[in-house]
Amino acid sequence: MRRWMTMTVALALTSGAVVPVVGQTLDETELRGENIRLREEPADDGVELALLQGGEEVEVTGVPVLVDGHAWWPVLVVASEDVGWVRWEFLDGASPVAAPALVEEPVEVELVEEPIEEERPRRAAADEDDEPEEDEPADDGGGGGGGGGGGGREEGGGGGQRERDAADEDEDEEQGGGGGGGGGGRAQDEAEPEPTVEAVPTVEAVPTVEPEPTPAPEESDDDAAADDEGSEENPIPLGAAGDVTSATGDWEIIVTRFQRNATDEVDAEVEQGERYAIVEIDLENVGDSAGNVGDLLFAAIGDSGTAVEAGSCGEAPEALDLDEEVPAGEERSGSLCFLIAEEDVDSLALRVSERSAPDEALVWFALRDE
Repeated sequence: MRRWMTMTVALALTSGAVVPVVGQTLDETELRGENIRLREEPADDGVELALLQGGEEVEVTGVPVLVDGHAWWPVLVVASEDVGWVRWEFLDGASPVAAPALVEEPVEVELVEEPIEEERPRRAAADEDDEPEEDEPADDGGGGGGGGGGGGREEGGGGGQRERDAADEDEDEEQGGGGGGGGGGRAQDEAEPEPTVEAVPTVEAVPTVEPEPTPAPEESDDDAAADDEGSEENPIPLGAAGDVTSATGDWEIIVTRFQRNATDEVDAEVEQGERYAIVEIDLENVGDSAGNVGDLLFAAIGDSGTAVEAGSCGEAPEALDLDEEVPAGEERSGSLCFLIAEEDVDSLALRVSERSAPDEALVWFALRDE
């Protein structure tokens, strides 16, 4: 006999969704750093909307998202009301948003076993009885007296034999049907052996697979230099444009020429160890409204750390009017004159900042002799 068993295994496995927020909220905060680019989309190659600087107030308008390993926050610039995205490292109080790990719920295993019907072999209704023993014939008596006694025994023996024969016939009739059934039972015992119980297979639990972390893309040296362009460590070179975003307007400035020794061109005397230097620039108002050049502060700084403001040497040829108001979209060109120490000539850089915050640089330009 074959024993049948049905087993059903139900498995449930789900994976966690990546959520770009890890319990972090910001409301109103300030920017930190310099030359912070406000993007239209949360990506390094997104359209640049504005160039911001540290200290500007912004309002966080939503939750951060994770793009290419960087967390981006949606912000509203309070001063200009520009709306866009900035990376988390430029927000005061923000921290990196970690990508959540893949989550696997426990595996539920359900075993369903159907009832097993076993057929028990039928036993014989009765065991086979022993065959009746036959009576041995009586011995003939010897002598005359013995003959009479023998006749008496023969008669008595004959009567007993008839009774036994009748009883045997009745027993044979009873065993006729029962014996047949018993024979059938023995035949069935020989034909159907005891059933073998099959072993129930063991179901192994499904192992939990830990997801492999996705490595953050490494930033190349070129990308780092591009992000840091215009800083004190990586000033904008001569002839290249630098974007200046201030609270009063947006400008594009190009240093077109640097004269490290312009003492002969300036009608003023200098003391020993000093000289005049001239920086020629092109300036364009790229904002939406008119801006005053006087809102910007230009200073030459060398290794000594002394900041020398433009106009410190008196009248310079074709000097830039530092009090002029420039309409939106128009350009101005002119020179800036500085009285500097000779020890700073080879290490000079031009720092542009807001006059209201002179020590907070908006952009740096390298000054190299032409």
